Amino acid sequence: MALTINLQLREGAEPFRAEDFLGLSNRAEREAERAAGRMKVQALNRKLVQMKPRRPGEPEPDDLPKWARGG
Repeated sequence: MALTINLQLREGAEPFRAEDFLGLSNRAEREAERAAGRMKVQALNRKLVQMKPRRPGEPEPDDLPKWARGG
């Protein structure tokens, strides 16, 4: 049944699994996680585009992780 329905879904849609019809899985939850993931990727990409090299003497940004800070 999942295969038949999946053939009719639009491209990029979260596919159905057999577990969805048995009540063992939640497709709506997977769709929400997928959408949240896409939004997070877009936010990180926007942040990446805005990144510029630091000039000598310029302080490090506050949100810079410890592993990325200079010795």
